[in-house]
Parts: sequence; C-alpha cells; structure tokens
Amino acid sequence: MPGSKLGKYLLYAAGEIVLVVIGILIALGINNWNTRNRETEARQELGQEVLDIIARDLAEIDKTQEEIEQFEKFYSLVLTPPPSISRDSMLLGAQMVASGASLYDFNDQALLATQQASYARDSLSLTLRDIYRVYKSGQETLQVRKDLIADELVSHLNELRATTDWFHLWMLDGTLTPMAEEYFISIPFKNRAAQLDLLYLDTYQYELFLHEERLKKYQAQLQRHL
Repeated sequence: MPGSKLGKYLLYAAGEIVLVVIGILIALGINNWNTRNRETEARQELGQEVLDIIARDLAEIDKTQEEIEQFEKFYSLVLTPPPSISRDSMLLGAQMVASGASLYDFNDQALLATQQASYARDSLSLTLRDIYRVYKSGQETLQVRKDLIADELVSHLNELRATTDWFHLWMLDGTLTPMAEEYFISIPFKNRAAQLDLLYLDTYQYELFLHEERLKKYQAQLQRHL
C-alpha cells in the first residue's frame, strides 16, 4: 500500500509539473504573439509615415521640375533664339541663366524614418530598407550635381565682378549698361550658358527624373504592403 500511495503521489506531482510547463509555454507563446503584433504594428506605422513622406517629396519634385521647365525656356532664348525674338527677351533669358537655377532641396525625414526599419525578412521591412538606399543614393548623386551647378554659377558671377565695371549696377537693381547688354548676347556668354545647360538641364534634370521614378516605384510597393 505505501508503494501504491507513493506511485499515485509521483504521478500527481508529474501531472502538476506538466501543467506548470504547459502554462509557461502558453504564457511565452502569448507574449511572443503580443511582441510580434507590436512589431507588426510598428512596421505598419513606419511604412505609413514613409509613404506620407514620399508623397510630399514627389509633390516637391514635381514643383521643381515645373520650375526647371521655365528655366529651359530661358536657356532656349540664349542658345536657340527664334528669328523674331526681341532683344529685351533675349537679355531677360540671359540674366535668368546667369543668376540662378531651381534645385530640389532634400530633407532628411525619409532617411531618418527608413533607418528605423528592422532587419526582419518580411516584405515591408525589405521594402523600407530599399527605400533608404534609394534616398541615400539619390541624395548623394544629386548633391554632386547641385555643387557643380552652384560652383559654375558662382565662378561666373565672380568673374564678372572682377572683370567688369557694370556688375555692381546689375546686382544692385538689374541695370544693364550697353556693355552689359553686349556681353549677355555675346558668344562667350552663350558658351558659358551651353556648359550650364549640360550640367543643369541635361544631367541634373535627368538624375532628378530618375530619382522621382524610383520613388514612384516604391510608393506603389508600400501601398500594396499597407
């Protein structure tokens, strides 16, 4: 009889242990499920945040592209003026080409947001990491182009400041002396404009277009994930 009672006790104790283990496993499973749920929700929120940033950036790029199209008209007035073009219109185009350019300003919101993407292997995390690389590459490439354009514009203005006696009048209130007018319709200025045209309209605008197309591609991917 004592042996029978001991056996029943051991069996009962073993059953209690099994129940405790099962309870622990269930608790761990619930905890893991809750953790995965929170991580999924966090990724979804991050994905929506990045989607909103991309939408704002695409709107800004569209605005910049429209402004660049206006500059294209000014470059055309200088480099390929129609026979009927007035001298005043040609001079206006030349001054716009010489004095500036519309360039897209990157902000760091997308980079900072996509840096938070986890290293999980789910499709949303992979897409967010791809978007980070697109922004990083686009920012680096376009910044190089922007620097070249800015350097060329500043170099030209510094040259005019150092070598002409009309530069200060033009900078002060846009006054063009006869010598200034002759310069802005001269071959040397057209050569300078052609170089800027290559940097700005041919290279920079194309790189900005490629960046825009990549963002549109990943915008569509994010929309499918959310």
